[in-house]
Amino acid sequence: MLEIGEKVRFLDDVGQGIIIKFIDAKTALVEDEWGLTFPHPISKLVPAERDRVAERPVVVDPQIVKPKTTLIPMVKGTKAEQLPELALAFVSANREKPETGDLDLLFVNNSNYHLLINVAAKENEEWFSLFHSEIVPNSEKLVQSLRRQDVGSVGNLNVDVLFFGTTGYENRKPISCSLKIKATRFVRTGNYLLYEGIENPALAIPIENEKVVVAPTFQPTRNFKQVEKPSLPTLEEEVDLHLEAILGTDPSDMPDHEKFLTQMHHFEQRLNHALTHKYVQITFIHGVGTGRLKEAIRKELTEYNLPFEDGAFHKYGVGATVVRLH
Repeated sequence: MLEIGEKVRFLDDVGQGIIIKFIDAKTALVEDEWGLTFPHPISKLVPAERDRVAERPVVVDPQIVKPKTTLIPMVKGTKAEQLPELALAFVSANREKPETGDLDLLFVNNSNYHLLINVAAKENEEWFSLFHSEIVPNSEKLVQSLRRQDVGSVGNLNVDVLFFGTTGYENRKPISCSLKIKATRFVRTGNYLLYEGIENPALAIPIENEKVVVAPTFQPTRNFKQVEKPSLPTLEEEVDLHLEAILGTDPSDMPDHEKFLTQMHHFEQRLNHALTHKYVQITFIHGVGTGRLKEAIRKELTEYNLPFEDGAFHKYGVGATVVRLH
């Protein structure tokens, strides 16, 4: 039986939280480790610690003085991973909350070759060189420092790599690859890991030749009747961001900034779900109000380079935003 104030883990998400109160028999209001509160099904919560037992008195030898220990905040991905041989690493400036900090984009060369590289970015259907340089073996170089709101500018990248050495070496073919990076990857904590040789959590993308699959030629010996494949259903969703729809009630005692954070947290959860499950469209009903929620939603969608428009006036008035995804 869960209790108010108890620390819990999420069965359907990463991270932990604390139960603030019970909204009803099936739903609890939970505060996560970043201080955001949101409703969560009780069936998807489990205690984060073992059942508490009565404390026993501890006898300490007065001659022994135990040194004070300082608790270090837990960072997801505490086990250091090995970086790929060649990679672009987006290193967050915020170690505790990597999804909120500004970023340093590094080119990592873990090979024994000298490299000549060019990193190009696409803007308004035109390519321009973001960075070009020579990189020595087993080192990294700063490509660009990015503000959090500028991650959308590196959504489309093309990387060219030429291998060479100063003495005898095995010839390697150059690499040329295109990378499409969704801005939503940068806002999920679980995408950042700790890597060997890099102090802060980073999102690493390997650089390798694109695989081209060539279909074998097939000469039919007789005519076959072409069968039409059934089309897959298109996925759409309508998300009501009013607190009554999210919490089941509009809590009058909740401060306005907490109401806003709860609505934005629900917006980001449903948007990430729609992107990862290849939805074609999602509609957010934010209402009119002061316009703060609508403005914040559209600002994030602009940063993610996601096209959006007003919802149908006859159905939503001016209180909805439709996002086109795939």
